[in-house]
Amino acid sequence: MNGLYALQGYPCELVTGNLSSKAGVSYTYGDTNHDHAVTQMGSDSYTYDANGNQITRNVSGSSYTLSYDAENRTKNVQVARKKTCRWPAQKTCRWPTW
Repeated sequence: MNGLYALQGYPCELVTGNLSSKAGVSYTYGDTNHDHAVTQMGSDSYTYDANGNQITRNVSGSSYTLSYDAENRTKNVQVARKKTCRWPAQKTCRWPTW
């Protein structure tokens, strides 16, 4: 294709401009405090704090809890029953010792 890509069209909501679906997966925007934040995408779900940071993510059967520092930078990602990832000091993930 000589570096050219085929044009793709995506359905959007007229009032907000939010993407309503992609590749057959519907998007839902159910957080009235954050009009452009996806709260449901197919069977995956997301929630946000008052600053608009994503604080929970349930994707493909895995649950994640995210936390942020005072400057809204990702501080911690907890993968339910699996591992904890901390930033910026430890840019690694550690397995829990239960």
